[in-house]
Amino acid sequence: MSIDFNKIYEERMQKEKHALLTSVYGGLEAAVDYAGGQLSGLSVSFRGSDVLLTVRAHFPAGGMICFVGSDDLPRVLGKAEREVKSGRVHWKEDKWAVE
Repeated sequence: MSIDFNKIYEERMQKEKHALLTSVYGGLEAAVDYAGGQLSGLSVSFRGSDVLLTVRAHFPAGGMICFVGSDDLPRVLGKAEREVKSGRVHWKEDKWAVE
């Protein structure tokens, strides 16, 4: 029995691509809506092998910001979506929010 590593790699890349597109096109926005806010911006920082995603949103109380980190872009977007929706992120006042 032979293992087709190319096939395994291609399947993984397709799953990550799907997760990335799902998060970008609605998943994260829907999660922020579910949390009671409106998504207003995203920033991505790469630090070595880590990725930091900054999520900005407008809530009734004003502009808020949270941070989510992971080891690559598809994972950080998926993680942000899950953590925002489940209420596990720590939102704090966004000092640079434009009202």
